[in-house]
Amino acid sequence: MSKMIYTINDVAGTKGQARLDHYNKWLNDPKREFGTIYPGYPEDVKKPISRKKGKMMENVAVETKVAKPVKATKVKAESTAKAPRDGSKLSKALEVVKATGKDDKEACLVAIVNALSVTRGNASIYYAKSLAILG
Repeated sequence: MSKMIYTINDVAGTKGQARLDHYNKWLNDPKREFGTIYPGYPEDVKKPISRKKGKMMENVAVETKVAKPVKATKVKAESTAKAPRDGSKLSKALEVVKATGKDDKEACLVAIVNALSVTRGNASIYYAKSLAILG
């Protein structure tokens, strides 16, 4: 058996070739903006957009209401730090920070490391939490 090679004329006749030529002309147009949608062959009949149960529906313009913009207000966040439980490391760190003075960070960190036997990283966390509680 030999293979059949179809051309556009075999399938749709000369009208098909005219459609193809129209599309290629539009596609190769240097003035065409990239990304535009092919408008179609001029002789094509536009099909209705919507159908419901075999009956055509009319396309009706619907008014849309634009919501009013909401004015943003700034809300100042209140401190959410809670008082530590008695006997916890945080309560001990709070006492150390009060005794050392909360303005001297280095002295507070060294004192927390020595008093609680924690690393310097943990001491900085206890220091920050203590400052949040003290305000």
